[in-house]
Amino acid sequence: MLTPEVNKIEMNGAIIKITNWEKYQGQFNREEYQRDYMRDYMRRKMEDKENVKPFVKTKQHKSFVNQSRRTEQNRIEQIPTPPPRRKQVAPDPRVKEVLNIIVNKTGHDIPSYAKEGAAVKRALAMGFTPEEFVGCWEKMKEFSFWQGKWLPLAKVTENLGEYRAGRLRGVVKRRLPTETELDQQAREKEIT
Repeated sequence: MLTPEVNKIEMNGAIIKITNWEKYQGQFNREEYQRDYMRDYMRRKMEDKENVKPFVKTKQHKSFVNQSRRTEQNRIEQIPTPPPRRKQVAPDPRVKEVLNIIVNKTGHDIPSYAKEGAAVKRALAMGFTPEEFVGCWEKMKEFSFWQGKWLPLAKVTENLGEYRAGRLRGVVKRRLPTETELDQQAREKEIT
């Protein structure tokens, strides 16, 4: 009893036959396979070509072809010109002034000079003065969170509006009095 071909297997009772087994058995003949494959591929391609409508050239097509040819010739004949350079803007001297003030107050160099300079430049471009910037930096440096740490100038730039409005708040760590100050306070209390 024969059953229909299922994938490449035929079954006849207890006998199983794999179609084209001799092609895959033992050593695979690549040249023969490639020749068969290309013959089938070309046959399918020709069948597809017969089913496709032929391309009709229109006036628009001709102008497009001519235009593309012209642009190719121009590309070959002309040397490309480099894009125009942006004008060099002189650096704002106030940026260096602010950075120098901060270096003098901290006593050490600025870790990322370009990044911090960009933050100062951005603040000055927004209309804040160098005095406001340094004042905000000093006020934020009083906060206990920034004590002993580098205060990024981008954070100062973010808080300049609050500083100008008088709303800059933070936890200020109080300094403990020294022994001489405690002795002086004790004498003042005894006198009064």
